[in-house]
Amino acid sequence: MEITIVLSGYVTTRAFERALRDSFSSKKLPNRIVLDLQNVSYLGLHTTMLIVALISRLQSTEREIKILIPTDEFVCDFLAAWEFFEALAEVTSRPYNELLDDGNLKRLRKAQDPIRNRYMYAREDESGVMSRLYSSKFFSIQTFRNQFRLFSPSLAIDITRQWREAMVKRVLDYMLPEFQDFFRSRIVFEAIMNAIRHPNAEIIQTASSIRKKGGDAKFCVCFWDNGRTIPSTLRQSIRKGISIKGSGFGAVNCLYRIVSGPLGRSRFNVGPEDLDVLKTSESGLLLASTFPGVTCDPFGITQRADTPSPPGMGLYFLTNAAVTVFGGRVEIRSGRSVIELRRSGRPSPDHVETFHARQRSLSMAEWIPGNLLWVEIPIPNMERSRTEKIRGEISK
Repeated sequence: MEITIVLSGYVTTRAFERALRDSFSSKKLPNRIVLDLQNVSYLGLHTTMLIVALISRLQSTEREIKILIPTDEFVCDFLAAWEFFEALAEVTSRPYNELLDDGNLKRLRKAQDPIRNRYMYAREDESGVMSRLYSSKFFSIQTFRNQFRLFSPSLAIDITRQWREAMVKRVLDYMLPEFQDFFRSRIVFEAIMNAIRHPNAEIIQTASSIRKKGGDAKFCVCFWDNGRTIPSTLRQSIRKGISIKGSGFGAVNCLYRIVSGPLGRSRFNVGPEDLDVLKTSESGLLLASTFPGVTCDPFGITQRADTPSPPGMGLYFLTNAAVTVFGGRVEIRSGRSVIELRRSGRPSPDHVETFHARQRSLSMAEWIPGNLLWVEIPIPNMERSRTEKIRGEISK
C-alpha cells in the first residue's frame, strides 16, 4: 500500500497544502510514500522549504519515501542549484540517492552539472549579475545542525557575518543600498536568534532567492527550524506560571488590523493590551509573539551580553524592519497557524505603528514540523541603469 502526493503545474503554498490534505485524508499511513513532482512547471523557494520540512516529518515515521523529480529542466535546475536534495539528506540523515530511482538520479546528475545548469553557471541574466551568487551557492539551502546541543547566539552572529562577504555586500548595495546593515542586524540575526531559542530544535535551514513577476522583483529569505512551535513554547511558560511579558513589553505603541476566517470576513483590531485574550488560542499566541516584549524567556536567561535585543523584542524588530522600513511582508508558519504581516494601507493614530495581519489555520499542520519564517522585500533598484553599475563592481 502506498500514498502518492501529486504536485503539478504552478505550485503555490496553498496548492501544496491542498495536495497534503487530499493525500492524507486516511488516518492510516501506508508503508510507502511517493512525492510526485514530475509535472511541476514552477516551484518557489517557499514551497521548496515546506517540502523539506514535510520529508523530515515523513522520515520520522520510518516509512519508505521516494521522490519523482520534475521533468521541466528549469525546475530541476533550480532544485539542483539550491541544493534541495542535499537539504533532504541533512534532515533525513541518509544519502539522497536513496530517495530516487535510477532514472530520476540520472536526471538529477545532469542538472547538477555546473556547466549546463542555467542557475549555477556564471552568466549574466536579466537582473545583471545575480547568477554569480548562484555559482557560489549563497542562495542555496544551508543547514546548521545542533550537534551536542550547542546552538547559541554565536551561531546567529556567524551566519550574519556571511551577509558581509564581499560579493554579497555588493549585491545588497544594489538591492538595498541604504539599509543593508539594517537587513543583516534586524532580519537575518533576529530570525536565527528566534530559531535557536525554540526548544528541541536540532536543525536550522536558511535560503534566499530573487523572485520576479512582471516588472516587480522581490528579495526573499526563508528560515526553518524543526523545534517546538512558537505557540506551544509560549503556552508551556504560561502553564508553568511564568509571565510571557519581557522588559520591553509596552515600550512600543502598535496596532494590528486583523483579517481572518474564510474569505477574510472577520476583521478587528488588537494590540499588546489584548494579550490576555490572545493567549487563550494558538493563533492568538502566534500573533502575540510578534508584539514587542512577548517572550518565553522574560528574564533573558538565554541572552548573551553581545546580543543587542532585549528579551521578547526579536520578532518585533524583524517585523518592523521587513514591513515598516522595507515595505515588505513577513509570514510565520508555526503549528496549526499562519500569520502574514504587511504594512497597513489605512491611516493610523499619531505615534502608533500599524500592521495589516492576515491569520489562517492549517488542516494538515502535523505534517509540517517546527517553525517557518518567510521574509519578502521589494527590490526598488531592478532597473537597467543600476544593473550596469553592479556589473562593473562584481567584475572587479
